[in-house]
Order: sequence, then structure tokens, then C-alpha cells
Amino acid sequence: MVPVVLLLYSLGHVDLGINSSGAMNHRYLWMFLFSSFVSASQDLKYALKGQEINFKPSINKKPDQIFWLFHDGRGLVLFNDEGEFKFSSYEDRIILDHNTAELTIYNVTYEDSGSYILRWKINNEDYRLKYPVEVIDNVTKPNISCKMVDQNQAFLECLTEGKSDPLLKFKWRSQGTEQTGPILKINLSDEQDVYHCDVSNPLTNETASFLAKDCFLNKIPQDGILISTDMTSLLVTGITGIVSGFILGYIVRRKFQCSELFKIIRAKYFERQKTTEAANPKLLKEKRSFNSEPKQPPISQEKQNLGSGEDARDEDLSQTQELDS
Repeated sequence: MVPVVLLLYSLGHVDLGINSSGAMNHRYLWMFLFSSFVSASQDLKYALKGQEINFKPSINKKPDQIFWLFHDGRGLVLFNDEGEFKFSSYEDRIILDHNTAELTIYNVTYEDSGSYILRWKINNEDYRLKYPVEVIDNVTKPNISCKMVDQNQAFLECLTEGKSDPLLKFKWRSQGTEQTGPILKINLSDEQDVYHCDVSNPLTNETASFLAKDCFLNKIPQDGILISTDMTSLLVTGITGIVSGFILGYIVRRKFQCSELFKIIRAKYFERQKTTEAANPKLLKEKRSFNSEPKQPPISQEKQNLGSGEDARDEDLSQTQELDS
């Protein structure tokens, strides 16, 4: 076994590490590698990306030696009678409790997923614990879409943003019934039915709700193009209203413009009339005289002819009297 371990060490598969304090004494590490130990594996632990993860081994007595390492052989931290040695890849974001071997890793990333191994020694007896870890993200708020089969049936689909996560679980709730999975077939007989989709992973969860009648807002025809009948009606009504508004506005504006134009022409006419009368006093006098004379009723043609005959007889009588004299 010794040649195999030496080969792994020479190939760099076992990271013994050197920190800023200088070369460390590796005889304790070799003691861990070659001695017999009591081994146990813990359940899978989950950690949220960007948060911390904490390992709490059940150790009743202070260990003489502690060594935490990653499953690929990279060391995290080593503690012995010479002190504590943090390995470079983790030295800025780990804390080790020397009395309990408890380890905390901060600001974890997806790359921190894997198995962490703890080895410790008490009274020359070696122990080993393995902690599988998976780093996951928060569940995002789901969106629910509806695809109608006909006027009576439809399929609801619950979707979340981000990368596909096999740990996600979907559960539908409605009217006291539950169903798992991201897709739910529903009956549209009651448009007031409400459907709730719960999405969860081992650490977080989110919920979205959907009203059955909202399916009718997004009807999908055979060509697969999404059309909303209500939205179409609203759009047509809106366009009609806009066109009618433009026409009415044009008519009102033209009427207003004509009225204003008439006022302007009338004002200019009277202004010009006043200017002409002021420049010609005789015209103003005649206008005033004409306005002051009483208007005579018109004389008919018969009266005019009768008047002409009487005048002629008077003239003949006057001429006869002059000859007799």
C-alpha cells in the first residue's frame, strides 16, 4: 500500500499543501493515511449558493489531530500540536473549531459540491466521517401558462426560470385535490376555479396561482400562433375609437376655423366700411340722410298710369285757357 500512496502523492492526487507560514510537518498526514480508522458516512447535505455550510461532527472529546479534505484529495485545514494550517484554496473562507472539529465554509459555489472528509485522532485511535454536499440555488417564482384543447379542456404548465434542476418538485393544488408534476389537465366548466402550483427544492419553495377563465385570454389556433380574442376585440375597439376621434376632431376644427374666418371677414368688412366713411364725409352724410328719411310704400303701375293721365288733362286745360284770353 505504501508504494501506491507514494505514487498518488508524487502525481499530486493528494494535496498536502503549504501555506504562508512555510513548510508544514506531514508526518501527521501520513499517520492519517496509513493508520486504521473507524469510518462512517453522513446523509447528503444541501447548501444555498452564496450562503454558508456547516459541518457538526458528534465528537464528545477534544481531538488530538483534525484534518478536513475534499473528495479529490485537496486539503482544507489541518490541526495538530503544531497549530492550524489552512490550505490556500480555502484559507479565506473557512473556520475550524479545534475543540469539536466543527467546520464552516462561507460563500459556497456550485464547484463546492462534492464529498468532504473529516479525519481526527483521539488517544491514538483514528476516526473518519464523510459528508456529501450539493450546492443549489433558490427556487424562482414560477409562471403558469395555459394551452387550450377546446372550449372545455386545457393544459396548465408550471415553469421556473434558470437552469434545469432535477431537484425541483412540482405540486398542483385546487379545490382540495393535489397532483404532482409540472403539467396539469383541467376542465373549464367552472371559469372561477383557481389552481395553485407549488415549486420546491430541498431548501426553498415558491407558489403561483392561476384562474381558469384566464385560459380564454390566450387561445392557441391550429397554426400555433398565440391570439387573444378579448385583446383583439379591445384592439379593434381602440382603433375604431381613435379613427372616430380623428374624424370628429377634424370636423370640429373645420367648423371652428370657418366660424373664426367668418368673424374675421365680417370684422374686416365693417372696419373697411368705417374707414371709407371716415375718408368721405359726403358719403357718411348721405348714409345718415337715407337712414333718417321715412320709407314710402311702393306705387303700383296702375296708379302711376292714372297719375300720368290726370297730369296730361290738367296741362291741356291750362293751354286752352291761355288761348281764350
